[in-house]
Amino acid sequence: MYKLKKIIPYLLIIAISFAVAAGAYYKLETVSAENQPTGISYLVPNRNISAYEHIKEVDLSFKNFPVEMPGAITNSDEVVGKVTKYPLAEGWPIDKSKLTDPENIDNRQLVTIFVDYARSGGATSGDIVDVYKVYPEDSARKVERVAQNARVMSLTNSKGRTSGQTEAGAFSIGSENIDIETVRLAVKPEEVPRLVSGALANNANYVLVVKHKETNEPLQNIIIEGDDNVKEGPEQNN
Repeated sequence: MYKLKKIIPYLLIIAISFAVAAGAYYKLETVSAENQPTGISYLVPNRNISAYEHIKEVDLSFKNFPVEMPGAITNSDEVVGKVTKYPLAEGWPIDKSKLTDPENIDNRQLVTIFVDYARSGGATSGDIVDVYKVYPEDSARKVERVAQNARVMSLTNSKGRTSGQTEAGAFSIGSENIDIETVRLAVKPEEVPRLVSGALANNANYVLVVKHKETNEPLQNIIIEGDDNVKEGPEQNN
């Protein structure tokens, strides 16, 4: 009995040590689980990227999202070296449909023309448009398509605010949304001479026709009296 009494304190110390160790292990596991990333890791831009920009590895990082996002990219090899067809928002997963190969757009040139909301056709950044030039009523030529399958890079209103920095594309809802003053277009080199006059102040001769993103078919029609008054160039692919 005497020997047992001498051992009991040591047994208590051992039992307490095990209890403390188990508690510490449980706490460590809990903290580790809380710090583990949850969801799915997708590639996101580190900055707002405009349409027609070449994407570099430095522009990208990974970010976890709680749910699966169809079309979002998880492999940087699918993004680096590609060119954006539409603006990409900082911190938001990159969709495959917004990218293309450089050879598809490297021959484009940028031109800015004056338009108001009515003549813009409601276009937003990234839209594909045809551009028509409307001549004075006393002119033998009434309407001419001067650019086909041009891409809208950005729109600027009279206050100098430019769309194109975010995925939303257009200005905020309200009066600003219809206060468009200029539109910046990516067009084919041969179309530039037919558009440069649109950069002159007070120009009101150009109309944009927004096309369906998948089929490139017009979403709206310009009503023209007499087909003989319309001049169109050869069909061109985007």
